[in-house]
Amino acid sequence: MRNIIPIMLIIASLGAFLGYVRPRYEVIKELESQKASRDETLTKSRQLQTLRDDLLKRLNTFPTSNLTRLEKMLPDNIDNVRLIIDISAMAAQRGVVVKNVKNLSAESIAENAKKETVSDKNSKYGSVVLDMTVTASYDNFIAFLRDLEKSLRLVDIVSLSFSAPDTTGGTYDFNIGLKTYWLK
Repeated sequence: MRNIIPIMLIIASLGAFLGYVRPRYEVIKELESQKASRDETLTKSRQLQTLRDDLLKRLNTFPTSNLTRLEKMLPDNIDNVRLIIDISAMAAQRGVVVKNVKNLSAESIAENAKKETVSDKNSKYGSVVLDMTVTASYDNFIAFLRDLEKSLRLVDIVSLSFSAPDTTGGTYDFNIGLKTYWLK
């Protein structure tokens, strides 16, 4: 009888260990590994927040006029209306008339995006070509092109043609294709 009680207690303790303690111990080990993973993520998050704060401090040290110029040079959206206004203002200063602006619709922008190559789809910037006709004398047109070259907005002239109307009077119609860029 004396031996039965200790044997029953040993069997009961083994049963309690295998039935209750061991499964709980496995859950605790799994939770500790998850905790370690989350602690690592939290540490990385704090490092990223510190880096972000440092970059914001550096950004705030730049003069706002430079940031405005940078935004104008490479905007973060398709701002063709602002581009046309800027081009029209430059043209008006030189006595150049801008007309027949094309490829401003959303469909043409989407169509241009479909034409991009695979490497362009991974690009950090997008582009669109605007076609327009300007009427000016040759000297005024050259001055207008110089103004475009010196403007802050990035534009490339991708096509250029001209024609002389029957009644010239010293003015020509220049067809220009401008490619402009924006950050995606």
